[in-house]
Order: sequence, then structure tokens, then C-alpha cells
Amino acid sequence: MKKYLTLIIVLLLIQKAKSDVVQPAYQYTLLNYSIKGIYSYEVAKKEKTSLLFSGGVGIVSPFFAIYEPVFGVEFLMEKRRYFKPKDYQGFFISGYLGVEYTRRESEFINDFALIPGFKLSRKSVISSNLVIEPHLGLSYPIPFNIYDGFYFPLPLATIGLRMGFCKLKS
Repeated sequence: MKKYLTLIIVLLLIQKAKSDVVQPAYQYTLLNYSIKGIYSYEVAKKEKTSLLFSGGVGIVSPFFAIYEPVFGVEFLMEKRRYFKPKDYQGFFISGYLGVEYTRRESEFINDFALIPGFKLSRKSVISSNLVIEPHLGLSYPIPFNIYDGFYFPLPLATIGLRMGFCKLKS
């Protein structure tokens, strides 16, 4: 009974919420999806460790508002630790720090945010420079709304997909 009551409370809270990177219009949703197009530059540091610099565009939305995505631009720096030393691809964990800008057309609101986070991901190299990275992430965006100033939402879980170009420097 406690499980069902907790689930009902969480669902009620989510419905009143506002949320991740690129940050959606609803800032307190807990679980989101994201799809991003990226260009990244990865520098190999050690056998299983690399440093990645990335920029791109994307959409993010909570699952309950799947047809209301927010579009934005993001730049980030990410430290990756691969599980197997195989050409810097496959599964990895990472910590990142990003900055983003979103514009919500329906509300004419501009947001900037600083986003620290962690993720578990898998890098698949499709061709020489083309990559696809599905991921599970946990981030804590610290948004700055031009009209409202800083505000601090809850940490956000994201199921995402990053696709794009990656240049690896060994």
C-alpha cells in the first residue's frame, strides 16, 4: 500500500512541475528524455580516460509532456572513464559541466543554466567520425531566467540520445 501511495504522490507532484539539459519548460519533473545533435572533440588522457569538449543543439521534455519539447544550445566539458580500453568506445561513466541556453517559444522566456551531472553511456562509432551515444544521466541544472534570476530545481534523471561528429585525439 505504501508503494502505491508514494507513486500517486510522485505523479501528482510531477503534474504540477516545471525540468535538464537542454532544460525543459517544466522545472521539477524528475524524469525526462533528450535528443541532441553534437560536435565533439575528445582528447585521450590515459588508457581508459579521456576529456571531451562538446557543443550542440537538442530537445528535452518530461515524459508526461512528450509533445512539448524545449529546444536549446549546449556546450560542455566531460571527463570520461571507459570500462574497456578499446579505442575509446563502448560503455563509460562520466562527469560533466555544461552551460546551455533555451528559448521557450510559447512563453517567450530565455533561460541560461549551468549544469553539473553524471551519466552512464555507450559510445558507438558508426563511421570514422560519426558517433551515437545513448545514455542515462543525472544532472542538477542551475538555471538563470532573465526575469526571475536564479532558481534551484530538483536533480533530474534523463534518458537520452546524442548523435553527431566526434574527433578523437590520441
